[in-house]
Amino acid sequence: SEYGFVRVEPKGFKDYGIWAEKNGYGMYGKPKYPYRITFSESVLKIDGIYIEEIKRGQKLNEEIDRLKSDKSQANAGDLWDSL
Repeated sequence: SEYGFVRVEPKGFKDYGIWAEKNGYGMYGKPKYPYRITFSESVLKIDGIYIEEIKRGQKLNEEIDRLKSDKSQANAGDLWDSL
C-alpha cells in the first residue's frame, strides 16, 4: 500500500463470512485475510503478462516433448531398420 501497488480496505465484523474459510461455523471459521485487497492497474497488467508468458512457456514445453518423442520414434525406427 505504501508504494501504490495494493489498496487494503478494512471490513467490519458483519463481513466476516466473506473472508472466513468454510471449515468452521460462523465466527469459528479460520480467517484467510481480514481485509479486501485491491490491486493497482499496473499490478494487474503485469499479472496478465506473467500469465500469458506462462502459457507460452507451457506451449513451448509441449512442443519440446513432442519433438523428443518424434526423435525417439525415429531413432527406434532407424535401429530396427539396421538389424
